[in-house]
Amino acid sequence: MKSYNILIIEDEILAGMSLRIEFETLGQSVAGIVKDEAQAVAICKSQKVDVVVLDVNLGTDVSGIEIGSILRQKFGIPLLFMTGYELDIIAQDIAIVEHIGVIKKPAFARELLGVINQYFELKIDVK
Repeated sequence: MKSYNILIIEDEILAGMSLRIEFETLGQSVAGIVKDEAQAVAICKSQKVDVVVLDVNLGTDVSGIEIGSILRQKFGIPLLFMTGYELDIIAQDIAIVEHIGVIKKPAFARELLGVINQYFELKIDVK
């Protein structure tokens, strides 16, 4: 299995740490766990990030969708969203950002990694 360097954007630190442990157990590298745009941009500038896994609701005025859009525009990194919302509630908002998938929370690394592998191995088009 290929190893990816994954950036996690999550405001719930325990959820982020849990994902980190799960990803690392599966042989993946985690670039960092951050909760805002400035931290995310700093990591993307300082190292090669293969994919960003991010929560839609970060508990602030700036959503994961907005941060994802910025990262996609600046760095072209694939985005994989996680959300506690029903998908039909956020579908219109999330449709404006190119992404490789949306996973309903609770999200587990094995499921997320399945989407990531599918994207990179099959080279599917982003939405």
